[in-house]
Amino acid sequence: MLSILFVSGQIVDIYAGKNSVMRSSSISPTSQKSAMPNILWIVMDTVRADYLTCYGYHRSTTPRIDKIALESVTFDNAFSTAPWTMPAHASMFTGMYPSKHQTTNNHQFLSNRFTTIAELLRANGYMTAAFSNNAWVSPMTNFSQGFDFYFEGYKKSSDISIRNKLKKLLIAQGMIRLLKGEHATENRFIGKLTAEQTNTQIEKWFEQKWDHDTPFFMFINYMDAHAPYSIPESYARLFLPKTVSYKEAMMRAFPNALLYYAGLVNLTEHDFDILRSLYAAEINYLDHYIGNLFDQLRSLGILDNTIIIITSDHGENFGENKKVGHNFSIDDRLLRVPLIIRYPQKVPVGKRVSRPVQLHQIFPTILDLIGLSWNKRSDLQGDGLFQEKATASFCFAELDIYYDGIKQIIQWNRNCFVDDYARSFKTIRDQQYQYKYIMASDGRDELYDMVKDSGETRNVIKENSQKAKELRLRLDALLGSFNIPDLKKTDAAIEDKADNMETVEALKSLGYVQ
Repeated sequence: MLSILFVSGQIVDIYAGKNSVMRSSSISPTSQKSAMPNILWIVMDTVRADYLTCYGYHRSTTPRIDKIALESVTFDNAFSTAPWTMPAHASMFTGMYPSKHQTTNNHQFLSNRFTTIAELLRANGYMTAAFSNNAWVSPMTNFSQGFDFYFEGYKKSSDISIRNKLKKLLIAQGMIRLLKGEHATENRFIGKLTAEQTNTQIEKWFEQKWDHDTPFFMFINYMDAHAPYSIPESYARLFLPKTVSYKEAMMRAFPNALLYYAGLVNLTEHDFDILRSLYAAEINYLDHYIGNLFDQLRSLGILDNTIIIITSDHGENFGENKKVGHNFSIDDRLLRVPLIIRYPQKVPVGKRVSRPVQLHQIFPTILDLIGLSWNKRSDLQGDGLFQEKATASFCFAELDIYYDGIKQIIQWNRNCFVDDYARSFKTIRDQQYQYKYIMASDGRDELYDMVKDSGETRNVIKENSQKAKELRLRLDALLGSFNIPDLKKTDAAIEDKADNMETVEALKSLGYVQ
C-alpha cells in the first residue's frame, strides 16, 4: 500500500526573513489598549451555504456558528466571484473581480500591482497574521503581501513540478485505497492541517507575537471541508446513514473529480450520499473548532472589540447535474457561500439580509467599519456591505479554462469527450435577480430562471432569447468598464518585491512570469 503524509506546518515570519519555532503554552486574559478594532477573517474553504444549519440545512451541522449568527448580520445571498480558491481569494484580498486582478488559471500569481487589504491595514497600524492551509493561498502565489506573519499549514515547496508530482501520488494513493478496500483512519488529513492544529498555532501567536497594544488583522483559511473527507469516526457516525459502516465511508473519502470526468470512476447515488454525509460531518467538525476560537477571543477579553467575518471561497458539487467537485462549472452550488459578520459596536445583532452581495465587497466593508479612508478606494469594484447602495449590482462571476485538468483527463482517457470542460464562463444576473445568464467561450451560452429552477437544470435561452440578449449587453458593458491593466508590464517588479525568490524562479520556468 502506498502511504504518504506530507504535513509541514511551516511558520514564516515574513519580514524577519526566518522560520520560527513555537512552544506550547497557555494564554491569560488581557485587556486590549488600542481603540481600533481587531479584525478576524475566517474562510471555511469549500463550504457551500446550504450545508449550514443557519442557512437551512436539515441537520445540525453548525450549532456554534448558528449562535454566532444570532449575534451578527447574516447575508442569505452572498456570492463568490469565482468557483475555486485562488481567484476567489484574490477578489477578497483586492476588492476586485478576477478579470481585473487576473489571478486565474492563466496567471497563477497575485500581482504586486494591486494593494491587498493586508497591505493597507498594516500601513495603518495593524499587526497582520495569516494562517493558511491551502497552498493556492500562500507566499508561493504571492498572497503573503502585507502579512507580517504567515503560517503555512500544508506541504511547502517552491518547486511547482514537485508539488504536481506529489498531487499525482496523492491521487494514486486514493485510487489504491479504493481498489483494495482500505481506508485512511491512521492519518486525519493528507497534506493539510486540521482546524484543531491550526487553532493551536493561533493560540501561540496570541501569546508570543501579539503585543496587546496594537490591533491585529488575522486571516484564516480552514481546509477541513475540502476533499479528502477522512473525518474521525466520532464525527462521521453523526451523519452517515446507519446502514453504512465507517470503513465503507472511508473507502469513498478520496473522490477525484478528474477521474470521474475521465470516465474511470463511476460514482453512484449511494456514493454521493456517503460523500454528502462526510462533507456535512467535516463542516460539523470545523464548526466545533471555530466555536473554540470564538471562546478564545472571549477569554482574552477582545471578543466585542473584534470584527469577525465568517465566509467561504466557494462550494462543492456532489453529483448535481452530473457534476463533481468545483472544476468545470459555475453553478450557484459553487458560488453561493455563507457570509456572517459580527461587530456589535456597529453591526446590527441578529439581522438577516436577503439582497444579493459579493465577497469582494468585504474589503470596502472593513474600511467602513474601522473608519479608514483611502485615496485609491475607487479602484475597488464594490461598495461596503452596510452602505445603502451595497446591493451587488451584477452578481458577476467567472471561471477560466482549467487546462491542467483537461490535459490530465485526456492522458487518462484519450477517448473522453472534453468539449464540455474546455470552456471558460462568465455569469451575470438581471436586476431582479431572477435570471442568470452564462456566457461560454464556445458560444453555447445558457440562461436559467433561478426562481423556477434554482438547481439550474433547464436552459431557457431559446425560449427567452430577448432576456439573454439584454443580459449579454449588460455583461459586455461591465467587462468594458474594468480598465484591466497589462500585468506583463508590471510582473518584473515581482522580482524585487516577492518574499520568496525561489518561487519567482519556479514561476519563470513555467512561463507564469515573463
